Amino acid sequence: MGVLSASISPQDCSGEIAYFAQKRPYMVQNPALRSLGLSATDRAVIIHTDDIGVSAAATDAARELWQARIVSSSAVMAPCAWFAATAQLCRETPWIDMGVHITLTSEWDFMRWGPISTRDPASGLLDPEGFFFRNTRDAQAHATVEAAAAEMDSQVQRALAAGIDVTHIDTHMGSAFHPKLLRAYVATALKHRVPPMLARLSEADMRAWGRIGRHAQVITPRLWTSVCGRISSAPGCM
Repeated sequence: MGVLSASISPQDCSGEIAYFAQKRPYMVQNPALRSLGLSATDRAVIIHTDDIGVSAAATDAARELWQARIVSSSAVMAPCAWFAATAQLCRETPWIDMGVHITLTSEWDFMRWGPISTRDPASGLLDPEGFFFRNTRDAQAHATVEAAAAEMDSQVQRALAAGIDVTHIDTHMGSAFHPKLLRAYVATALKHRVPPMLARLSEADMRAWGRIGRHAQVITPRLWTSVCGRISSAPGCM
């Protein structure tokens, strides 16, 4: 997943995002592709499933999909009720590629979940019912950066403590794809030396998706390239 490129620090992922929107971002061959014997122009498809652990049905379905070799990657929701069952699945079948589906929202009417790092309303992570907010806009608007960062890290830590060999992080409902939270999201990946899933979206796409405000900066391919380069070059990551 990594790309050899300029390295960045977690601090480079907030106000400095615009730096990565240069006219001529550079890339060399993806080392993961090279290790598979693929060329710089080849593309490898990852069939991914997320929301694992949200329900018994989701965890059972993931088990069947992996047994049938239909999927090649999954991601678990650490705050959800069937997380423990998913962790057991990963311990029993350690070859499963399981990431953490960073969760800051709880969208269903009756099946709800909340943060695992805090119960403090001042964190901005809790809605009036004591769960995560149901939609991404409210989650992004209310969460403090510090609380969101702690929650993201806690979810990865919970997965690791449960015996899951975490391979990546991504984000439930795209809640971390916001300039306010992006630095914490990428910093979490860098801390644990795993790739973060980042969407290659134009500013117009992101505005249409409702994820950024009028003055927000853009997630660019250069940011993706640089983050992956930092991860792939870290000791013990490849």
